[in-house]
This record gives sequence, C-alpha cells and structure tokens, in this order.
Amino acid sequence: MTCTGSGCAAPTGAVALQSTGTGAEAGDFQGVGSAALTTSGSSGTATIASPNVPGGTYGVTARYSGDGKYYSSTSNALNVTVTPEPGQMQMGGLAGGYYIQTPLSVQYGEPFSLWVAVGGNSGFGHPTGQINLLVDGNPANVVARD
Repeated sequence: MTCTGSGCAAPTGAVALQSTGTGAEAGDFQGVGSAALTTSGSSGTATIASPNVPGGTYGVTARYSGDGKYYSSTSNALNVTVTPEPGQMQMGGLAGGYYIQTPLSVQYGEPFSLWVAVGGNSGFGHPTGQINLLVDGNPANVVARD
C-alpha cells in the first residue's frame, strides 16, 4: 500500500489474504494468512507465506485492516492455481482388534476386513475421489462398513 502526495504517512495495520475456492473446493472459504505492514517512507508492505493451501484454484483477495488515518479496504480477487501435492496411501488388515500391515492369513471363504487411509503428504487438505480394490487385477467383492 502506498500513499502519494505531500504529507503522506505510510499506512499501518495488517493485511490478511482470504480465498474462495472454485472447482472441487467450490464455496470453501479460508483465511490464507496475515501479516503486519512494514513501513518504508510513504508505503507499507506485507509478506505472507502460506504453505498449507491444498491443490485447486482460488480467488484470493487482500483485506487491509485500516488504521487511524486510512479506512479498511478489500482488493479485487486474483485467481491463483495451486498444483496438487503428492498423496500417500496405506492399507492393511484388521486382526485381533488391531490394524496391521503384515501379511494376513485367513481360512478359505472366511470374510476379513481391510482398512485404507489416504492423505496428502503435508497432512493438510482432504483427499477426495475413489479407491478401487483389486484382487489379482480383478475388482474385489467389497462390503462397506463404518
């Protein structure tokens, strides 16, 4: 933010980045981060780093808090696309009330339970989509349970 003209004082206060997702995140609103303005001459600058935004396209706006001399204001939206992060998936069996990831042995015809966990490497965001279980390359006979 910059003030021009004679007698200008640099704005003080804070700037917050806010986003509204489009696509898979349609309608989601989140605060991306905020920082106090650092003044130099008649301008103020805020640097905001936000490494925890999941992949997708967002309309990002900056919101200035205002101070005793300047009113608060909101910028126009800037579309920002974040590349999806790598995911990770774990799978195992349920044996004796414990989740295990070692080989599981069962009798022929006996049902057994599997668990599958999917997440982003960062631990932020919520993966969506479908998991397909294959047995020897063929779709498995699956019964969903909570």
